[in-house]
Amino acid sequence: MATVREATFDLLRRLKMTTVFGNPGSTELPFLRDFSEDFRYVLGLQEATVLGMAEGFAQGEGRAALVNLHTGPGLGNAMGAMITAWHNKTPLLVTAGQQDRRHRAMEPLLTGKLVDLARPYVKRSFEPVRAADVAFIEINNRGYSILKGFRDAIGAGDTVPGLDVEGIDFVGVARGLGVEGELVERDGDLLPAFKRALNAGRPYLLDVVVDPEVPELLK
Repeated sequence: MATVREATFDLLRRLKMTTVFGNPGSTELPFLRDFSEDFRYVLGLQEATVLGMAEGFAQGEGRAALVNLHTGPGLGNAMGAMITAWHNKTPLLVTAGQQDRRHRAMEPLLTGKLVDLARPYVKRSFEPVRAADVAFIEINNRGYSILKGFRDAIGAGDTVPGLDVEGIDFVGVARGLGVEGELVERDGDLLPAFKRALNAGRPYLLDVVVDPEVPELLK
């Protein structure tokens, strides 16, 4: 079974997000170790500049850019540029390294409340502390409209395959790859299923069936 890191790089390739803008430090080393040759890392010496470069790239290319910041201080340095990107509606995926969780109880220097710091000026902000915390939620309206909307929003064109294939058994696919999962078809079953996913101690898929007549989520 692929690691979370391997799955992340594969997804970034599919989305044509192989250019990374960043100012790395020790907390980003696991991401940069054995950095793939088909990726490009654009180095900046201060995080505000890094995020500004990424915004310019995203605006120029018409698709999302990937930013890699150095934990709490780095995210703090980038916040002014992030606010500008928010108001410009620039599509960015921003990642930041975090201190080893074994040390975080004492809140050492290279740590921070990154989720709360970023939240006012991003669409989504979250932090999986362990690989086992990753719960995959498939919002399944049987039409892939959310995935198509995301594809169009980041300008990925026709590079995302399989969006016209009907009747995919996502839980079966996940189990074939060694990932446990379950189908959720009723509102009342969602919360218990979500709790099971978080308590699984390993990656877990929830295939959540929703109304196909939902409004467009990405504009």
